[in-house]
Amino acid sequence: MKIDPQTIEKAKQLYPNWDEQAFKQVEQHFTQVLLRQLEGRNELYTTKQYVIAKKESIEKIWNGIWKYTALQRFSREERYKALEQLYEKDQISTKSQQQDKFIQLLKELIHWSIDDWISIFVQKVDWNQLRKQAEDEHERQKKKFRYQQIQEELTEIAVNLLEQLRQDFYEQAREHIALAFVRDISKHVKRMPPSRRSDYYAPLRKGDPFFLPDYPLFEEFLEEYTGETVSWHWGELRHATYYDRYADILESFLYTSLFQKLSDSLDPAIKTEYQELYHFYHRAHEPEASGYEEFILEDTHEIHVEISDIASELITAMEQEHTDDMLQIAIRTKRGQKLWNDYRRKAAKIEERRKQEQRLMESLFHDEFSFTKAAAQTLYVLHVGPTNSGKTYNALQRLKRAETGIYMAPLRLLALEVYQTLNEDGAPCHLKTGEEERYTNGATVTSCTIEVANLEQTYEVAVIDEAQMIADRERGFSWYRSITKTKAAEVHIILAPHALDVLLHLLDGKQVKILTYSQSVPLVTETIPFQLKKARAGDAIVVFSRSRVLQTAASLEQQGHRVSVIYGNMPPETRQAQMADFLAGNTDIVVSTDAIGMGLNLPIRRVVFLETTKFDGTMRRNLTSQEIKQIGGRAGRKGMYDTGFVAAAENVGLIRKALTAKDTPIESFTIKPTVRMLKEYAAVSHDLTKFFEIWENYKPPAGMIKADLTQEKELYAEIKNTVIVDRLSLPELYRYLSMPFSHYEKDLRNQWKLMLTAIVNDLEIPEPDLSGEDLEHLEQNYKKIGLHLLFLYSLEMRRDAYIWERQRQIVSQQIQSYLKTNLRSHTKTCSSCKKPMALDYPYGMCQSCYKRRRPYYPKHNYGI
Repeated sequence: MKIDPQTIEKAKQLYPNWDEQAFKQVEQHFTQVLLRQLEGRNELYTTKQYVIAKKESIEKIWNGIWKYTALQRFSREERYKALEQLYEKDQISTKSQQQDKFIQLLKELIHWSIDDWISIFVQKVDWNQLRKQAEDEHERQKKKFRYQQIQEELTEIAVNLLEQLRQDFYEQAREHIALAFVRDISKHVKRMPPSRRSDYYAPLRKGDPFFLPDYPLFEEFLEEYTGETVSWHWGELRHATYYDRYADILESFLYTSLFQKLSDSLDPAIKTEYQELYHFYHRAHEPEASGYEEFILEDTHEIHVEISDIASELITAMEQEHTDDMLQIAIRTKRGQKLWNDYRRKAAKIEERRKQEQRLMESLFHDEFSFTKAAAQTLYVLHVGPTNSGKTYNALQRLKRAETGIYMAPLRLLALEVYQTLNEDGAPCHLKTGEEERYTNGATVTSCTIEVANLEQTYEVAVIDEAQMIADRERGFSWYRSITKTKAAEVHIILAPHALDVLLHLLDGKQVKILTYSQSVPLVTETIPFQLKKARAGDAIVVFSRSRVLQTAASLEQQGHRVSVIYGNMPPETRQAQMADFLAGNTDIVVSTDAIGMGLNLPIRRVVFLETTKFDGTMRRNLTSQEIKQIGGRAGRKGMYDTGFVAAAENVGLIRKALTAKDTPIESFTIKPTVRMLKEYAAVSHDLTKFFEIWENYKPPAGMIKADLTQEKELYAEIKNTVIVDRLSLPELYRYLSMPFSHYEKDLRNQWKLMLTAIVNDLEIPEPDLSGEDLEHLEQNYKKIGLHLLFLYSLEMRRDAYIWERQRQIVSQQIQSYLKTNLRSHTKTCSSCKKPMALDYPYGMCQSCYKRRRPYYPKHNYGI
């Protein structure tokens, strides 16, 4: 046999390692065989008997180990080199042929014999030790089986006990939670930080101690935050409520009660046996003697689910309890009585302080709730109708004929549009917003945004547009003040039908004339879901974010359409230019956010809802019927499109029902602190933090809701410990806090703070930092200039303001130019990694970034 000497030497070196591994594996196999024997007999093999009976099995083990070890030692090239000297190529052409023949070759080289090896094994094996190991393992398996058997029996008992607890446990659970409740009301309320954005990670801020009269139902207390966090869907965190806390407490209480009942129900002999088995089985982590029952159910999923369900049922049942009833349950116990006495001392101080604060707020608001003395002679004309019904047009016709007048708009764009319309129609008009002022020779009428309206002047005619916004939580008070404080012979109020009742209630006892309008063209809802590839000239396609507007417009441009775009952050001048392109036929489709629903009069054949849900700052929700009517009502134009069409890409039924549904009437209007109030409050304190707390606790009269003062609170937190607060009067400070700008954007917030710092230190007003030429930077530049103009006009620096108005016009023109030339090439990018994605990809984050997210599940230990 011609074999390479190196191969022979390597084969001989292989044997010792192979022999050691084989011996260990045969020994393990031998032990397992003995164990199986012990299950059915008392007599065991001798070594000789085992070797005779199991020779074939031993040989299989050897062959397997030998083959694996040998093939690992030699490379495929080495094996082939050795074999090609002995065999024809067709005999070793496959991998399996090479392996089998090479193993046989090695066996021949080292003269391998199973009989020789068995004789060595018989001499080396310690038979007694193996027998002892097998007997010990057999005994352990017997105890394990008995332990598991008892576990199953006890789990069955536990399930039956839980069913009893479900029926009889409510009173005990209620007392347990009542004690937790009377302890927790001595803590301080923890509030979500005011923010327009949903932020599940934002730390809560500490408020006053709980005050029971604020929580007539226990359910209302359960909705308060504890200060902890809990994991939510998709691994996100949210702030834990007392509902979460008490559900966890009940689960712990249920476990404790169940274990106690289980222990009491056990037969003493079974209990002793199980305890011995438990200690034997878990001696690696020895438990306390009294805690062994708990381990029975530790890994029983059925028990966990059952306990969680019972806890949820109990806490849900308690939601409808009155807090006074829960309190009475708690103070029956000695511990509860002590906790209640401690709380009463705190509550008495809180109650007295709140009474003082309520009296203060009522005195501050006293004059704000009344009409002007001139209101008795004023005629209030209510123009009531849906979108696109001509109500604004008729009100403006009356304004044109007035000797003096004012138009109050909800948006700067509408103020600008009315200013231009009146001047073009030969009725000279001024323009005034917080960011610009334009004066026209001979004008006695002013078009303005509602927040800057001059309510000290007397007019012949005043027009207040979009009065349904009186219920808006942030801006509604501006409508309330304009309606009640405007001095005019005629006040024309333009509103949607669902706001009529609240306006009539507010104007009770006044001279009121109601003019009712109907849709100028009929609306038809298309029943087939819309597809973007079927868009046609005259369509207005509605989505609810700027990014979706640009993505949809880019997709349509790539299909060959010419598109105008409209969205909330777009400069009014750019928006007008986009509208002008559509009116002139330069574009054939409009893609817009819901900004199209307020005051944009365009010849639209069909309104298409590409989305029927929107994010409202807190959650994503379906559109309301009023929102759908406001937007969908833009379809059709008398004399051009005598029928308006409304379509949707999804939820067609929702759109169809909403267009014919009766809107929920507005039942309240918003109130907000005024500069006059702040002047009076300044005589008491200069601390706005305290004022915000008083405002939060203030209970307004029926039919009124408080503005949440989100912006004012957040901006005040930015400057609270600076010289800005010390050097400005309270009314001045509050005026700056209330400036209308996107305060949640860091760049603008820093600019605002920098400007204020310069003002209080009597320094030159810093110019805004403008940079970048892409769309995002240009829009941000426009906002920065707008904020700069707010300061310039508030400081009456009009010459500087006119310069910056011209600069803003240049930026607006740059935005318009960018949209005209770059819209087609707009791309969609991942919100995380910024990589390009397909325009029709349905999500904001790419799949790779989504998969990389790792949920975090914090652990909490709730107990009392």
